[in-house]
Amino acid sequence: MIAVKTTILVTLFFSCISAAVGFYAGSEINPATVRVYSLSTPAPAPKETLRIGIVDLKRLFEAHPRTVTVRTEFEAKYAAAMAELKRLTDRGDRQAANDYRNSRNAEFREESQRLQKEIFRELETRALNTASGRNLDLLLDSSVNNVKFVFRESDVIDLTDEMAKEFK
Repeated sequence: MIAVKTTILVTLFFSCISAAVGFYAGSEINPATVRVYSLSTPAPAPKETLRIGIVDLKRLFEAHPRTVTVRTEFEAKYAAAMAELKRLTDRGDRQAANDYRNSRNAEFREESQRLQKEIFRELETRALNTASGRNLDLLLDSSVNNVKFVFRESDVIDLTDEMAKEFK
C-alpha cells in the first residue's frame, strides 16, 4: 500500500518536473511519461483515517547492540592510537606525529560514518517493515531536529519501544 502511494507520488513528481524542464527548454514532452487525470478518471476512495506512526531512530541507534560493540572497539582503537601518538611526540618527531594524527582522524571519521550509515539503514528497514506490519500510512522519525509534529496523541502510534524490545 505504501509502495503504491509512493510510486504514484514519485511518478507525479517526475512528470511535473519533466513537463517544467520540457517547457523551459523548449523541447517536447514525451506523452508516454505523463499520466493524464481527468474528472472522468475514478479517484481512489479516500481513507476515513490516516494511520500515523513515529519512531525515534536516534534512540534506537543508541540502544542497538551493534552500536555498543562498535563503541567499545573504537575506544580500544583510540587508546592504541593515542599511545602511538604519545610515543611519536615523546620521540620529538612533530611531523610524523601530525601526519599520524591526521591520518588516524580521517580513518576514524570514515569508518564511523560508514558504520553509522549501515546501522541506520538497518533501523530504517526494520522501522518500515514494522510500520507496514501495523498497516501505517505514514511513518515519521521523531528524532529529526527542527521538525515539529503536531498530532493528537491518540492519533499517533509510537513504534520505538516495540522495536527497542527486539534488542534485548
